[in-house]
Amino acid sequence: MKLLLLALTAAAAMTATGCSSHCGSNCPITTVRITATVNVDLPIRDVAWDGPACPSFPPTCRGDDLNTFCTHLDVPGSSEGICDVKIAFTDRPSMAIRTQFGPATTQGCCGGYPVIGDWLFTIPIESDAGDRGHAIGTIRRVHELKTR
Repeated sequence: MKLLLLALTAAAAMTATGCSSHCGSNCPITTVRITATVNVDLPIRDVAWDGPACPSFPPTCRGDDLNTFCTHLDVPGSSEGICDVKIAFTDRPSMAIRTQFGPATTQGCCGGYPVIGDWLFTIPIESDAGDRGHAIGTIRRVHELKTR
């Protein structure tokens, strides 16, 4: 009987703090997504990021792992501050996207640095669409792409 009671108590403790816990629900967004308007490869020649909030690893354009290899880039904030993402295309002028992250979140068991401002930037597939229309967020053209 004592063993059964001990087992039930342990199971209840695991349920209260394990997978059923809601401490990570409603977390702030901590990653910026730069994506194509549809699931087609973006004509990216080179990409780099620069700033104190940029990750320490190089940026990587990802696809859907089935038919495409470069439809989006994710920018997780590595600290509070700004991370400028510089993109050179094969069919249009280069552009830069300024992302900004706030102080580390202290909400529940959430982690990371919350995005300040827009978290989604959409790049049109058509090279003559410019940085208007489908573009969401602040996108600036750059004259020269500097790589790290």
